[in-house]
Amino acid sequence: MTVQNLKKDTSVCKSYLSVENSNLPRQLNYLKFSQIMNLAKSNPAFQGSKQKLEKESIELESREKTQSDEPKQISLFELFQYSDIKDKFLLLIGCITAFGSACVYPLMFFLYGQVASTFIDQEKFNRLNSTLNSSIISLDNKSIQWILEQE
Repeated sequence: MTVQNLKKDTSVCKSYLSVENSNLPRQLNYLKFSQIMNLAKSNPAFQGSKQKLEKESIELESREKTQSDEPKQISLFELFQYSDIKDKFLLLIGCITAFGSACVYPLMFFLYGQVASTFIDQEKFNRLNSTLNSSIISLDNKSIQWILEQE
């Protein structure tokens, strides 16, 4: 190739990639690489390596599809493979305290029920006691009246 042909090829590339060209968007930074490859396929400067570009774009599209799939699920052992003794100790303490707090709630409900029943029983006793006291007082008044009448 002559120097003039190279100059023509670079001028074609510059004119194709200029911002004034309506085929390209103004912000190339936001394009995916596969989109840029598709734009490059139609560029005359890359016509010699069209097959290579097609293979690369197919590989890139397959990579994008595999990367955009669901995230890989890992097992519990893989999750904690980099934890040290301190992390495992803290996990053990957390499990013990969680178990303890779960056991406290039924015990707390049981104790609350016992306290409530004690208050209810005490109120029943107080009512019975006040009823008995009032009946004794009324009996005492009658007995006093009876004694006074006897004299």
